[in-house]
Amino acid sequence: MVCLNVRSGGGDRWSAILTFVDRHDPDVVVFTEWRRRPGPGPAELWAKSRDMQWACASDGTTANGIAIAAKLPFTSASVTPGRESPGTLLKATFADWTMLAAYFPQGDVKGRYFEASRRAAATSTPFLLVGDLNTGNQVADKTPNGERFACSERFDELSSAGGLVDLWRLSNGAAAREWTWTTPKNGFRIDHAFGDGEFVHRYAPSCRYDHSTREMKMTDHSALLLTLTSGAATSCLPSTS
Repeated sequence: MVCLNVRSGGGDRWSAILTFVDRHDPDVVVFTEWRRRPGPGPAELWAKSRDMQWACASDGTTANGIAIAAKLPFTSASVTPGRESPGTLLKATFADWTMLAAYFPQGDVKGRYFEASRRAAATSTPFLLVGDLNTGNQVADKTPNGERFACSERFDELSSAGGLVDLWRLSNGAAAREWTWTTPKNGFRIDHAFGDGEFVHRYAPSCRYDHSTREMKMTDHSALLLTLTSGAATSCLPSTS
């Protein structure tokens, strides 16, 4: 799986972005900060040319939303908690698991998005939450002088009270530090994947970042790559990426 914030709709960078995605040959792709166009855009045309199912939503106060492309069939529904903030939550239900693709807003309003994510996790299993949460742990997920996250306690509660596992931490350890979005002076890990216990048990996920998308200026975010290596999900997500 590839999950990537494409920055303000992708603009004229879609060719480089899609070449990057093709290199990983994923069965599931999530684009955050995707933007709707009057007709099919480059990402949708790319997905259809590869016989991938397509779903999208842009339900907040800005044009930025989410698009999902997948090689296996799924149903989709927006579970965005209101249209008064710039964010979107798009749920995709596959035959054997459920994914909530997320693009969280900034500020305290994102608390509603954490609550909506926890409700979705409580009613679906195996469950995966993936996307740009614009939040992390105040200590482990930013440089010391970086601006403090709003609603970081809600982020921590995904694991402590919500029963979800931070898949990148599971793969890389508590002491690991990587940044998926940076300023000239500071770094932040804001692109995440969380799975419930059944997801982890059944699919043995491995999670890593590819920073080339940011370093080569395809976008301002690193790509999140999720691999499932066992069980029925190997038909959904390949072992390569």
